[in-house]
Amino acid sequence: MRFLVASTFLSTVVAGLCSAQINPKHPFLVEVCSARNLCLIASAEIPCGEVGSRLRALNVPLDADIHVRGDTGASYALVSSAFESLKKAGYTIKTAYVTR
Repeated sequence: MRFLVASTFLSTVVAGLCSAQINPKHPFLVEVCSARNLCLIASAEIPCGEVGSRLRALNVPLDADIHVRGDTGASYALVSSAFESLKKAGYTIKTAYVTR
């Protein structure tokens, strides 16, 4: 099943990540990697169930523009764990599915 999952928030992100700044004109991207059964945040591999707490630890604002994108093999359970983690951390979730 091919789909793109986007979680959209209202403003931009300005946060330090490994002493680098995220471009505030682009959404912050969380990639769900089915081959590794984990999520990637700026090339850092973390369990999808820890996405929300990791973003909070990086001081990503609760109203940041965050996109969660699953690859073509990403399971519903894996993507769902990323969303649940975001909700538990206090982020607002909006979901859109794009299928081919």
